[in-house]
Amino acid sequence: MSILVLGATGNVGLLVLEKLLSTWTGDKVYAIVRSRDRLRQELQENPRLSCIEEPILDMGDDPLTEILQQCSACIICLGHTLSIRGVWGPPYRLVRDAVKKVHKCNASIADTRKRPLKMVVLNTVGVSKPDGSEPRGFFEQAFIWTLSALVPPYADSIACVGYMFNTIGKDDKGTEWVIVRPDSFVDGDESAYKLSPHLETSLFAPQKTTKKNLADFMVRLAVEDKLWEEWKLQMPVITNMDG
Repeated sequence: MSILVLGATGNVGLLVLEKLLSTWTGDKVYAIVRSRDRLRQELQENPRLSCIEEPILDMGDDPLTEILQQCSACIICLGHTLSIRGVWGPPYRLVRDAVKKVHKCNASIADTRKRPLKMVVLNTVGVSKPDGSEPRGFFEQAFIWTLSALVPPYADSIACVGYMFNTIGKDDKGTEWVIVRPDSFVDGDESAYKLSPHLETSLFAPQKTTKKNLADFMVRLAVEDKLWEEWKLQMPVITNMDG
């Protein structure tokens, strides 16, 4: 089977793509990108990479469904461009709508699957579980309310989690999911990291998450069945072991 990556030219998505092509021995890696020019030439020329140059929200349902039929997993590393237009301009719900599109297309072929599609989605520790199991203090909650009102990408992260919990849910026939929540992104080499099923610190006491560690965990979720069974339908928090 193959694996689909969305957001493959971003900071984390590019590391995910490189990790898959260098360590995974499966069939093909599909990457749907806005511009393939952001990929290094050696990646573009990799025979196992099939790069589709089109914004995911503009892509037709039929070609996306055809790709998903060949995939065992979809890793979503989409994010909003850090510019005035990228943060405050459309699409305001890029990540939520991409997840929704993948789910919808995959639902149309659910009956043909031997096992559900693994959907691995990048999110943030700034988003709590919708079931209320991760209460926050008053000042932290007030800060979150302010962010969600003023910063569309943050509201998108919340909407994405809401869709996955409430619409896909835990009994979907064709799709299973893991929402990966890193803390403060940092550059650096791959190192030991820890995983927690719940938030452990406040937003005002951030911990570090190396981008390469995040990419490693997301790839492992997609390709290691034992790890998937341990974390599926959860929102693990990933941080560096050294804090």
